[in-house]
Amino acid sequence: MHVMRNVLATTLLLACSSLAAQEPIEWKFTAGETLDYEVAQRTSVDVDAGAAGSFSIEAVQVLDVVWKIEAVDDAGVASGVQQIERIKLNVTMPTGLELTYDSGEDEGAMGLSAMLAPMFDTLLENAVPIKVAPTGEVLECELPEAMAERLARVPATRAMSDLIVGSSVRQVAEQIALPVATGDEPSPRQVVIENRVLGTLRGELVWKPADSEESSIAKFVPQLKLTVEPVAPTDDDEPLQPRPLKSPKIAEQSVNGSAEFDTAAGRLKSSNWSLDLELIGQLMGNDVTSNMTQTVDVTSR
Repeated sequence: MHVMRNVLATTLLLACSSLAAQEPIEWKFTAGETLDYEVAQRTSVDVDAGAAGSFSIEAVQVLDVVWKIEAVDDAGVASGVQQIERIKLNVTMPTGLELTYDSGEDEGAMGLSAMLAPMFDTLLENAVPIKVAPTGEVLECELPEAMAERLARVPATRAMSDLIVGSSVRQVAEQIALPVATGDEPSPRQVVIENRVLGTLRGELVWKPADSEESSIAKFVPQLKLTVEPVAPTDDDEPLQPRPLKSPKIAEQSVNGSAEFDTAAGRLKSSNWSLDLELIGQLMGNDVTSNMTQTVDVTSR
């Protein structure tokens, strides 16, 4: 009996020691390293306005993004730069116009994409300072003032801003920097989706820990609930662009996906979240039903 008690006590002690020795899940940065990611966003919007007609918008954007870590402080906070190395974009507008661009192609921008070439060039030619905490919180990632001014002068930037993620470099960084705090209340991340037709969608994206079959891989699942604010039409809206919905309301919404984080390496392997929305509102006096799907995939390269 005493032997069994001793064995049981020893087993419990070893189990507790093993749990205590487990390292917290966190990003691990090393000065001089480079982290490569592909960030792909797909957005589709279908609007049915009854007698007023219907239209669709499709956009696919793929970015090759590099984090160059220059320094890591005693708290594990990394400082460096974020560089967009390649932009691939395909957008189909309600008017039937199509924008296709790939910075990796030898041919320069042509057609509608040529209007946005200065914006693409600015994003590709300039690295942005970045600072990321071990929890995945992006502490700094903002366009330098001169760079922001150059982008603001690009024709059609405003019209395309809700489709082109690259115009918000911080948003790109936050799509990569998975929040890995695993407490009872994981840290929320503010999500703002600005769409000139549907409205401004706001909410908090939370990645909650999930069961994993691999000890070296931590898994997370997304939770997100959005609200919508109407977009006020302005005098400088382009005549060919659809007008924004009046009194938009979210009828249904759902989000699903998953993320895998390599706990040994201290970095994201991949993440995916997909948002499905049904909104109702009015357009030109007609009841409108709008469906939006947005998917964001991040993959380590």
